[in-house]
Amino acid sequence: METLTVCHESLPTIEDLKDDLSKLPQLDTDFQTDHYIINGMYIRKMTMPAGSLIVSKKHKSHHMFVCASGSLLFRDEKGSHVINGGDIFESFPNTCRLVYVLKESTCITIHRTDKTNLEDIEVELIEPDDMALYDFNNELVKKEIK
Repeated sequence: METLTVCHESLPTIEDLKDDLSKLPQLDTDFQTDHYIINGMYIRKMTMPAGSLIVSKKHKSHHMFVCASGSLLFRDEKGSHVINGGDIFESFPNTCRLVYVLKESTCITIHRTDKTNLEDIEVELIEPDDMALYDFNNELVKKEIK
């Protein structure tokens, strides 16, 4: 297996990359995303193909993140780290991540909410982002690329 080494100090910030990445061709396939709402919990499961480069949306609330399978390289304000299948960690409000999918991965986020409608849940949990290229179901929003 090939080893990937990244010096996070030499990388631009995620916000710096966001505009440039939005100008590149986007995946022509939507990420498989499943939604579960039960007893005050919203669980979102997403499968991402290897080689995908993703800028996450900022969540408003503290929640749990599970990498159910695969392998991801994450970059956030704390640096770069690899997340593998079986790893669970806390995700804090207002955190934006750059994610490179090393191996096809299925990830799950678990949120506390009393909402039962996906549009209401998005408003409650996600910071508004005019630059977002994908909607709550991870379907590509058709935008003109400059």
